[in-house]
Amino acid sequence: MLETALQACRSGTGTESRLVWVWLMALVVGVAGVAGAEDEGNEGWATKAEISFVRAAGNATAETLGLKATVTRKWEQGALTLKAEGLRAESVETRRVAVGEPEDFALVEERLSQLTAERYLLNLRYDRKISERLLWHLGAGWERNRFSGIENRSLALGGLGTVWLDREGRNFKTAYSVTVTRQEDVEPLPGADLMFVGARLSWDLSLGLGENGSYTNTLVLDQNLEQTSDLRADMVNSIAVAVSKRLALKLSLQWLYDHSPALVSVPLESHSDSPAPQTVSVELKSFDTIFTTSVVVHF
Repeated sequence: MLETALQACRSGTGTESRLVWVWLMALVVGVAGVAGAEDEGNEGWATKAEISFVRAAGNATAETLGLKATVTRKWEQGALTLKAEGLRAESVETRRVAVGEPEDFALVEERLSQLTAERYLLNLRYDRKISERLLWHLGAGWERNRFSGIENRSLALGGLGTVWLDREGRNFKTAYSVTVTRQEDVEPLPGADLMFVGARLSWDLSLGLGENGSYTNTLVLDQNLEQTSDLRADMVNSIAVAVSKRLALKLSLQWLYDHSPALVSVPLESHSDSPAPQTVSVELKSFDTIFTTSVVVHF
């Protein structure tokens, strides 16, 4: 069932893609919740879901939906983490035309729906201790972000990590990985190699703020070793305030950087008399910013 859902998401568009991902994340959270309930008192299971939703209706219509789910199973020497994320924003443009005479007319409205943002991720990772400070890890992931030119990006990684700080309310660790990536762009670059080997440096910082607050900072740097100009960065800064034991409010600011962004086709307005429509390929912007406010639920 899970494999069918992933395949549908990879090939689906529009409403179908959104519904499949909502179902998938609900399944991940539900399964983890059941597992934790069946093993009550077992601190090994941890599940966190983040939900953000904004809708405007009336003269202007817009809708933004963000979902995140993190399921972790911890053992004495290792931990398995599954993360799923989805972000989708849609707006509706209303075009109005009056038909008739100035004193006697009928108003005709046409509503056009337009997708303005869409990003999906799915990551699985296993970490195991070698010593109190040193650990090794293996992982795999998939991403789609058509507005950044990425149709499908699949990745496998493995490497080592260092735990620099591990105290109550203060944690900091770094990881160093070798990656194998396969990337399919919305606008493929002729002659480009879809699969390449890379190196990754990442860190994860968590600090307590008072009795109910916390700050987290995560950074992922990916370097393509076969094309050194291809460098990607993903940094997330978050502040969360606990409302209760299971509920929190969270603000997050994410920066995405791609030194070699994907291409997009742009219509060409030519001064020639050629009747055939023409397009040219141009690079997208290297820098994206995502700001979210969400409700966090712990299971």
